[in-house]
Amino acid sequence: MKLNDLVLTSKLVADTSGRLEKIALLAALLKRLAPNEVPIAIGFLTGWPRQGKLGVGWASVAEARPTVS
Repeated sequence: MKLNDLVLTSKLVADTSGRLEKIALLAALLKRLAPNEVPIAIGFLTGWPRQGKLGVGWASVAEARPTVS
């Protein structure tokens, strides 16, 4: 599974108004995944990663971001 596949599918689902088309897009993504990748993908798509809360706030993310000079 590639993160890009999840991102593209999520974008397509967001841009689609029809419920059945949304279901078809998500089903197509899940069918392409290995069985052990399905729970991971569902966690990403629903905003509930398997590991739960990361405990990382925006300040930590901003601090870890490399500076451009």
